[in-house]
Amino acid sequence: MEITVTSVGADGTVHRGVVDTAERADAPRWEQLADAAHLEVPPPYSPEPGQPVYEIRAGDHVAQVAEQNLAGPLRELVIAVLSEGSWLAEGALTHAAAVVVNRRRDPGVSRGGH
Repeated sequence: MEITVTSVGADGTVHRGVVDTAERADAPRWEQLADAAHLEVPPPYSPEPGQPVYEIRAGDHVAQVAEQNLAGPLRELVIAVLSEGSWLAEGALTHAAAVVVNRRRDPGVSRGGH
């Protein structure tokens, strides 16, 4: 399973961490973290101006979460991936991360079509 966390800061700075559990001896730990985060039922997306937003991907699940909604196992997963995962180049902003940025600027941006 690949777990990716993309953080988009208030200033537009993008950081992305990736953990590929297939390449790790501690794969069960990462899979437990991802399962405990319940990405299949993420908290409502409610960004606040000036606060970071996150896109979290694990397997087939994707969640977009504002900083103030990161709590419990979801927060643990984000912190672990960003601190222990491999970093991807900041310039490699994907379409999905661009959608997160656009939603942060205009919460009315549709969630469909990406």
